[in-house]
Parts: sequence; C-alpha cells; structure tokens
Amino acid sequence: MHDYNNDKTMMNMADETTVQARGATSSLVDATARLGQLQVEMMAGGLKAVLALLVPLSRASVELSLSMLKTFSRVMDGVTTALVPKRQV
Repeated sequence: MHDYNNDKTMMNMADETTVQARGATSSLVDATARLGQLQVEMMAGGLKAVLALLVPLSRASVELSLSMLKTFSRVMDGVTTALVPKRQV
C-alpha cells in the first residue's frame, strides 16, 4: 500500500527547499547589486576628490608661472637698460 502522507511531506519539503533557494539567490543578487553600487559611488567620490585637489593646484601653478614670467621680463628690461647706451641729446 502506498503512503500518500509521506508523498505530501516530501513535496512540502521540496517546496520549502525551492523557496529557500530562491530567497538565497535573491539575497545574493541584491548583495552583488549593492556592492556594484558602492564601487560606483566610491569611484565617483574619488574622482570628485581628485578634481577638488587639481583645480586649486592648477590655479596656483598658472599664477606661479605668470609671476615667474613677469619677473623674468623685468630682469631682462633691467639688463637691456643697463647694456644699451643712452642717447645724449
């Protein structure tokens, strides 16, 4: 004689295992998506930090270069003035 109660118990256990596997898979997919999102946010934050550092540095380097050029120009003017004889009227 066949035990139908045992078949129902086995089917219930199989259904529970399937539900648990789906839940585990869903949790794994959610965790992977969150990790991917965190990596994107970290990259964006790092890029913003680098840009925030580069802008003031580039401004300072441009200002320093201009200052050096002005100083060099003044030195050359002084050398030219010292070397070129003055006209006497």
